Amino acid sequence: MQEMQKCLNSINKADLKKVEKRSIEFEKKIRSLCATGKRDQAQKEALSYGKKISTMPAMQSMKKCAEKIQGLMQDMPMPGQDMDFSNRHACDELSGTD
Repeated sequence: MQEMQKCLNSINKADLKKVEKRSIEFEKKIRSLCATGKRDQAQKEALSYGKKISTMPAMQSMKKCAEKIQGLMQDMPMPGQDMDFSNRHACDELSGTD
C-alpha cells in the first residue's frame, strides 16, 4: 500500500483537477442528454469521452501506477476502465440500472 500511495502522490495535482472538472462537466452533459431522451447521442458522447480522458496526463500516470502494483492487487480496476461504454449504456450507468 505504501508503494501505491507513493506512486499516486507523484501524480500532478493540477492534472487531477482537470480530470475532475472534465468528469463533472461530462456527467452533467450525459445526464442532460439522457433526461431529454437523447440516448444515442449520450452513448456516443460517453464513448468519445472515454477515449479523450484516457489520454490525459493524470490518467496516464494513474495507469502506470496501477501497472506497478497490479501483482499486489489483482482485482483493482485500471484507470479509464469505467469509461468503456461499449458494452453498457451511459444513461443506464448514471441511473444505476441495467
